[in-house]
Amino acid sequence: MNRVAIFGACGEVGQHIDQALCALGYQVTRIGRQPRPDLTHYRIVDLYDQKEVAAVCHHHDLIINAAGPASAIRDNIARVAIDTHTLYVDVGGEQDVFGHVQQQLQGRDLPVSCVFGAGFVPGFTSLLPFIAKEKLQELYSIELYVGGIEAFTSTSAIDFIASLGGNDALSGVVIRDDIKVREGTREGYQPLPEGKEFTALPYLSAEHQRVANTLSISNFAAFNLVADRQLLMSANESAKEQNAALVSLSQSMVQKHGTQQYCVMDVQGWIAQQPVNLTLRCKFNDGYRMTGLVAAFTAHQLLTQSSSHLNNGVFWLSEIVETGHLISFLHEQNMFSHWDLSIEPNYELAFEEGAL
Repeated sequence: MNRVAIFGACGEVGQHIDQALCALGYQVTRIGRQPRPDLTHYRIVDLYDQKEVAAVCHHHDLIINAAGPASAIRDNIARVAIDTHTLYVDVGGEQDVFGHVQQQLQGRDLPVSCVFGAGFVPGFTSLLPFIAKEKLQELYSIELYVGGIEAFTSTSAIDFIASLGGNDALSGVVIRDDIKVREGTREGYQPLPEGKEFTALPYLSAEHQRVANTLSISNFAAFNLVADRQLLMSANESAKEQNAALVSLSQSMVQKHGTQQYCVMDVQGWIAQQPVNLTLRCKFNDGYRMTGLVAAFTAHQLLTQSSSHLNNGVFWLSEIVETGHLISFLHEQNMFSHWDLSIEPNYELAFEEGAL
């Protein structure tokens, strides 16, 4: 039986990873920072003590990092996993952290795989354009709308604030004809007909830029769906005040509207030289559970692959996970309350000579 250790096992995400892996038959060790006499197979570990982390790695086949805030932990656990040749899955996906881990592995032929961005955002949303790639023969444009209403924890609020100031993320920017251009906010966007309206904020993350480049998409736009713009208007407050305000406001919105998360993808492309629109709309009610299930599936895939098929190195989720298999797994777990994918003729998209 494979042994998996979950750092942050008692958090909102970690608990879902724990449940999913136990259901898949794995022996799970729960790692935390506070005493939990109510839990079995539980260890208190200082995440910043390399010897303590290494002791965990030596006794497990795979490590999952769901501890937070990710912006503070960075690659502390990943570095030790590499040195101990332990498989590693991280629900976070900071571009610079990924780069640091790549540098650590450069020139070292080590039998280890590290996967970053194994969650909802980043992660699951980066896989959606690959569905379009499988369905259509040629892609012209992709628009992604992701977000909704969910209560922040104090930890997730810290990471949300850190993401807004990321060096590789571009707020208010989209890609048009291979050029990054400014684009305005869209008000009154409805992810589902007759549903709640959101403000759609253009936000080109490092993950989005990577996907657009991988799929050679000349027109790519991604939008964060925000229920209340006050979530973004606290720049003059201290970090502690920002954190408290985010948690409080998000809890108030959940009480008023309920938890709801959306992913919408609108794609223009071609099938058999005919222009078409592909639209994917999905809704679910727990972003923390989504992240937990994606991480658990990623771990399961790494552990069930034969050593001869296991790629060594550092990867993003979209580079190593089979999109169709993950979607099927999420459906089996009743993740989605709504899932609809349609392809219709597009009578407005003109055929461009030489496009195919």
